[in-house]
Amino acid sequence: MQLMQLHRLTDIIRCVRVNVSPGESFNDALVWILINMSISPFAIIESGAVLGANCSVGHFSVVKSGARLGNDVSIGSHCEIGVGSELANSVSVEIGDKAVIRSHSIIYGGSTFGRDFQSGHHSVLRDGVKIGNGVRVGNFSTIDREVLIGDYTRIHSYAHIGRGSRIGEFCWVYSLVTLMNDPLPPSFKVDPVTLEHMVTVLVNTQILPGSILRSGSMIAAASTFVGDLPKGALAAGNPGEVVGKVKYLRDFKYGLQHPWYRHFIEHYPTECHARILEIASEIYEK
Repeated sequence: MQLMQLHRLTDIIRCVRVNVSPGESFNDALVWILINMSISPFAIIESGAVLGANCSVGHFSVVKSGARLGNDVSIGSHCEIGVGSELANSVSVEIGDKAVIRSHSIIYGGSTFGRDFQSGHHSVLRDGVKIGNGVRVGNFSTIDREVLIGDYTRIHSYAHIGRGSRIGEFCWVYSLVTLMNDPLPPSFKVDPVTLEHMVTVLVNTQILPGSILRSGSMIAAASTFVGDLPKGALAAGNPGEVVGKVKYLRDFKYGLQHPWYRHFIEHYPTECHARILEIASEIYEK
C-alpha cells in the first residue's frame, strides 16, 4: 500500500506545476502539494496532465494525459477530463483558472474552457467545444461537438445544445431547451443554430436547424421556432411568430422591465458591465 501511494505521489508531482526550484528535493515538492493541493487518493492523474496551483480532484475522477488545468480548479467526484473519441482531433483540454467541474461531469478532448467556468452535475461537454469566461452549464445538460459559447452565458439544466451551435455573450438558455442541427433527421448534414449576444430562450423551447436569433431577442416558453428572429424581437407559439419587442415587456407586480440588464447587471462581475452596456446600446438604443 505504501509503495502504491509513493508511485501515485510521484506521478502527481510530475503533473503538477510545483512552486519549488529545480534544485529542491522530492520531499520539498511533496510538502508543497500537501499544502496547496487536494487530490483524492482514489483519483487518477495520468502522466502528461498539468495541474495548476491549489487544484482539487475528487474521488474516482480521472484527469487524462492531455488535460491542462489552471489555478484553483475544482473537480468533483466521478468526473472524466479529456475523454478521447473517434471524432476528436485532439485529446487536449484546457480549463481556465477557478473553474468548478461538478461531480459526474464528462469533458471530451479538443476543448477549451475560460476562467470561472462551472459545470453542473452529470453534464457532458463533447469534442471541440470552445467556451468563454464565466459560463455556466447546468445539471444533465449536453453541449455537443464544436459548439462555441461566449462569455458569461448561462445554460440551465437538461438543455441540449446541438453540434456546431454558435452562442454569443450574456445569453440565457433555460431548462429543457433544444438547439437542433439536423435538417432532415437522421442524416449527416449539420445546419447549426446561432444565438447572437444577450439572447434569451425560455423553458421547454425548440429551436430548429439553421435558425438565427439576433442580439437581444427572446423566445417565450414552450415555443418552437425556425427562421431569422430580428434584433430585440419577442417570438412565441408553435410555430413561433414575432409578437412584439422585448423592451416593452413589464412585470407590474415586481416593478421589473426588460431589457434585463436594467435590473440584473449587478449580478455580473463589475469588469464586464461596460461590455453589457455596449451590447445593449447596439440593440435597444438605435
